[in-house]
Amino acid sequence: MRASPMIRVCGACLLTLLLPAVAGAEDKAPAAKPAAAAAAAPAASPMPKPSADLEAFMKGFEGNWKCDTKFAANAFGPGSPEMTVKSTVKIKKDLDGFWYRGDFELKKTKAMPGIKGYFFVGYDPGAKQALITTIDGMGGLATGSGAISGDSVTFLEDGYMSGAKVKSRETMEKRQKGLYHKFEVDAGTGFQLVGEDTCQK
Repeated sequence: MRASPMIRVCGACLLTLLLPAVAGAEDKAPAAKPAAAAAAAPAASPMPKPSADLEAFMKGFEGNWKCDTKFAANAFGPGSPEMTVKSTVKIKKDLDGFWYRGDFELKKTKAMPGIKGYFFVGYDPGAKQALITTIDGMGGLATGSGAISGDSVTFLEDGYMSGAKVKSRETMEKRQKGLYHKFEVDAGTGFQLVGEDTCQK
């Protein structure tokens, strides 16, 4: 059924009448706001801050230390003797306070070559765990984490030593007269003591 001429004419009349009004409304309409302004900008993520827990714990570790390093019997293979060597460690805040860097050196002796290395101690606020990564001048690497407990922390680590993948356990402790450090390795038969450090300034 075709539309009647009246509807077509009235439709044309309506368009004729409405066009000026629409044009005027457009002239008076406020300018559309930019999409960016209309939509609220997402809040920027806060910048991370160094851990206050880590700073409080590491405060007593900072400085230059002279140490006696005692290696356990068999630490350098079956039948190797117990031995004590002199060593040094320098610990300082690094990377804007997110990490503490330690530079250590074991002095060369007739029985053992000198060893140098670095370690970094940080903090994971999500897991509330201290973090550690250590590398040395004999190709060794270890990385792990552990909970701070009072003046000490024990890290459980995975790493590589002398071409083998090993698990290690490392303890750092503040004591009244200095620092104490213990290093243990599990080569498949449980953790065995490798060495201990007692350090003073």
